[in-house]
Amino acid sequence: MTPYLINSYEGIGPKPTSSDYLVRSSLNQGRAQIHSANFSAKLLLTGSETYTSASNRFALGSGQFLLTAPSESFELTIESYAKGCCFYFDPNRVSRLMSEVLSEDIEGGSDDVPDVKTIRLPIRGSQVGLLMQAVANNRLDADADVLATYLAEHIIYLANLSANLPCKRASTRQELLARLEVARTYIVDSGSHHLSLTDIEQASCLSRFHLIRSFTNIYGVPPLRFHQNLKLDIAKKQIKAGVPQTVVAEELGFSTVSSFSRAYRRRHGYSPSEDQ
Repeated sequence: MTPYLINSYEGIGPKPTSSDYLVRSSLNQGRAQIHSANFSAKLLLTGSETYTSASNRFALGSGQFLLTAPSESFELTIESYAKGCCFYFDPNRVSRLMSEVLSEDIEGGSDDVPDVKTIRLPIRGSQVGLLMQAVANNRLDADADVLATYLAEHIIYLANLSANLPCKRASTRQELLARLEVARTYIVDSGSHHLSLTDIEQASCLSRFHLIRSFTNIYGVPPLRFHQNLKLDIAKKQIKAGVPQTVVAEELGFSTVSSFSRAYRRRHGYSPSEDQ
């Protein structure tokens, strides 16, 4: 992907000759109108930005990226200084890749691809977010084919999750999905550390009722069971590596070895001693 650098609100110069490119920006306080026919993913490294469209407002902070639908117009507002990296993708390429991912016959493709809705997501919640972060921090070269493929897969993943939410308004569904992805990412990042529902509520800005009900709808289990399953997956690796059950149970916060063994059997279908 061809990189372009901007440090003013006058726009990109010279005009990009490729439909897949990235823009590195270093901008002081100001405002600008943004419109692109491409898919775009706006990733912030420092500072804060606000994107306002006719129907939505997204405050973007570090650790987040904004996936925007093609041809959606925004007003960008920066209150102080912000440094970021914006990735632009050919919508035809991404649609074709989505079609191939969805199709049982890769060569035939599928026309039933999901519509892309603008959504703010945690960077660490997806492979495409982590790859873009690596590119933005100059740890990885920008490969348009790789990034577009992961983007197409993630759009399909989000569409499948969204289909399980009961919200009638599309904007409400997108905001709820975004907060649930924050909750999921927060749980995954916590690893084997202790978590409470209050911790997850605060991280996702969701009430306990909406958090438990909606999280269960789209991920299949309540948030604390989701976290326990992750810990039990960690436990499986440790048990197979020969770590004693007593040590694993204590490290993962189980009160007794027997409670750990019951949870392990429920998760994996057999006892830890059989794995060991």
